[in-house]
Amino acid sequence: MPDMATHRAIAAIGKTIVGLLGEQCPKAEFPSATFKLWQPTAFRQVKGLRFGISLCLYRVSFDTAQRNRPTRATASGDPPQRPPLPINLHFLLSSWATTPERQQDLLGWAMCVLDENPVLPAALLDRFAGGTGEVFSQQENVEVVPENLDIVAMSSVSELVQIRQQPSIAYVARPVAIQV
Repeated sequence: MPDMATHRAIAAIGKTIVGLLGEQCPKAEFPSATFKLWQPTAFRQVKGLRFGISLCLYRVSFDTAQRNRPTRATASGDPPQRPPLPINLHFLLSSWATTPERQQDLLGWAMCVLDENPVLPAALLDRFAGGTGEVFSQQENVEVVPENLDIVAMSSVSELVQIRQQPSIAYVARPVAIQV
């Protein structure tokens, strides 16, 4: 069992958010909704999602509040362990539909699900990790919170992913401490 998250944590967090939305989707209201991880280049494809939610990791930043942690003591005789690599993951959650009403309904519902589940525990994260084994230690969790982007930042993100003005909201997943 790892002391802290492995390098697979980044992908596991994205998969968990998408998996959580897929599991909690009210099929009667959104029967054909799909939930997918996207790369920024997917926004440029002519054929996008017909109806669903995309989650795109658009930025990774160092968590400067946790950056200067001391080395960790280990069992007697072992060399001290390096401090973890503390990062924040910045996601863009976008809704897709053929009508603005359906886009907005789906986006509002997805935001409510993430608001009701602001902390992703290790057991949930490991369940969606996709057969990669245990990625997080049992005591770890990740907070997923909305991130307000001013017009300049949103314009930069839109330019990065070349989004065609889909209803979107930014989220940050933190703290993520990766074992080095």
